[in-house]
Amino acid sequence: MKKYIVCIIFFLIIFIGKGYSTEYKKAPFDTISAKIDSIFSGLVSGEMPGYQIAITKEGRLIYSRSFGFANLDEGISITTKTIFHVASVSKQFTAFAIWLLAKQGKLNLDDDVQKYLDYFPDFGKKITIRQLINHISGLRDQWELLMMSGVRLDDVIKQEHIIKILSRQKELNFEPGEEYLYCDSGYTLLAEIVSKVSGMDFCEFTNENIFQPLGMNNSHFHIDQEEIVRNRALSYYKDDSGKYKYSVLSYANVGATSLYTNAEDLCNWINNFFTGVVGGKEEIKQMYERGILNNGDTIDYASGVAVGSYKGYKLIQHSGADAGFRTQVAWFPVKEIGIVILGNQDNLIPYTIYYNIVDILLPQKTGYTSAPKKEIKAYNLKTEELNKFAGTYFENAGRVAEIKIDNGSLMIQINGSPFYNIIPLSEDKFFLKVAGLDINFDVDKNGNVKGFNYVAGKVRNEFTKFEPYKINPGELNEFSGRYYSDELSTFYDIDVSSENIIVKHIRNSDLILSVIAKDVFRGNAEWLSVLKFYRDSDGIIKGFRITGNRARNVKFERQ
Repeated sequence: MKKYIVCIIFFLIIFIGKGYSTEYKKAPFDTISAKIDSIFSGLVSGEMPGYQIAITKEGRLIYSRSFGFANLDEGISITTKTIFHVASVSKQFTAFAIWLLAKQGKLNLDDDVQKYLDYFPDFGKKITIRQLINHISGLRDQWELLMMSGVRLDDVIKQEHIIKILSRQKELNFEPGEEYLYCDSGYTLLAEIVSKVSGMDFCEFTNENIFQPLGMNNSHFHIDQEEIVRNRALSYYKDDSGKYKYSVLSYANVGATSLYTNAEDLCNWINNFFTGVVGGKEEIKQMYERGILNNGDTIDYASGVAVGSYKGYKLIQHSGADAGFRTQVAWFPVKEIGIVILGNQDNLIPYTIYYNIVDILLPQKTGYTSAPKKEIKAYNLKTEELNKFAGTYFENAGRVAEIKIDNGSLMIQINGSPFYNIIPLSEDKFFLKVAGLDINFDVDKNGNVKGFNYVAGKVRNEFTKFEPYKINPGELNEFSGRYYSDELSTFYDIDVSSENIIVKHIRNSDLILSVIAKDVFRGNAEWLSVLKFYRDSDGIIKGFRITGNRARNVKFERQ
């Protein structure tokens, strides 16, 4: 009997100890836990929204904590069991559902989407399931299309609303496979394909084939905005006075978003990538296959996850942001370490925090030398020499860049981003440190700046400079009138004051446009970055096209 007990004790020591690698022996877990606690306790104080954090290593939950409040009205704290809306982290589950059906031979990722969805528009070219997964389909983004049509993101937005607006599209942002542009529309359509092929409701399919087998008992796709979910966190933002406000979220759509879960359940999900209990260990690695563009370039995005590296180790990750919810899920396949951070305030930024956690948990890989930081030696340019770079730049895809001088430094803003300093490296080359990008200006022999370009992810982005354009107030009247989009089934009125062009919609707030160039105007809304009028051969205005961040050149015709 004693021998039997000794064997059991020996087995338990080996089994329990297996989860601790040498780095944990060097740094006791109590110390590691305290360091992680200090990160979040320094961010959350008093009655405010907060975080839920969980960490898994080699199949075991080694850390699970919560900070802050889930419900400020009732003074309810976040616990390790609180349910969060995790926004775009939902996409990896939708992609996994597609992979499960592919493994069963029920679909092929290179099939045409039209094969499964009869309402999918005929764009005159094939768009595949794989292109939807990798965000290279060219489809316009559903949220911007909805906002252009007058829908607010805090409205109740049902699956059928999205399908209707997607089924009316007649044009693409770009040729399928030509570019990478993040697109929620593709993942809504993927959820529809799962339902069509499996013969099951998407929520039922994911529950039966993913959540239940993985013990994710606190997880579900939330397609009914009226469904009661016990112990869920609400989302918040701070207004200009610093007062917390409820950030409304009433989504009733799935595929691109709307997974309700918690950090511990997501650790079960991460562990499946190490064990392959659901889907098969080798087959599940296909989720890491990155997209390939028509020119052969490989992008970082795979199946609902981005593939990269940190400290010499392969890193899989994805973030999420809807209303006030902020999410980060990341894991290192080789080390079998996964980190989940969930937050419920819009200015909480989990992805800037998890690197701090990784640095506590993970030593740099032996023999790995990180790329040397680029040595920045600023080239001396006087303010008067910088003046020629200031101005407005326009990209054919519709984005606008503003460059200005501030306290003797050149600052750049692209499509409504904050202004960032660009450091001169030579007479016509600058460095955008925040993004690690070289900004190359095109200067002619007379010293005139024609435009600039930069390369990001192997994609060359080119902007053309517009010279300051002063519109004659008398010219404004020719823009006024009513314009209609058949794709969005909505009207815009263009109203003209003595100095401004105003875009009016029955549901959107009035939007004052600023002139960029002849017939080209800029808006300051996410869904309206650029509005460009077009004319007939006689010079008469026939309509305009709107470009946002992820929906380009949506056509409106003058009535």
